[in-house]
Amino acid sequence: YVFISAPGVVMLAPSGAGSDAVTGTSFAAAFVSGAIANLIHAAPDRSAADIEKALAATAKVLGPKGRDNDFGYGRMATKA
Repeated sequence: YVFISAPGVVMLAPSGAGSDAVTGTSFAAAFVSGAIANLIHAAPDRSAADIEKALAATAKVLGPKGRDNDFGYGRMATKA
């Protein structure tokens, strides 16, 4: 079920008047959603398949090479 992993442990997030360290899949999902939005903004004609290929191709492998049940294709790239 895992396609790609994303940072989601001890993430800095807005909280009240400042920020707080947070952990969870809700933050990882927002990270991936933002990256996908940037890919679409950069090339609006990109298909869902193109976006999946880009995410998989740039992921840092964390487990066995290729897609695995724990990390998917790996951790989503965090730098361009």
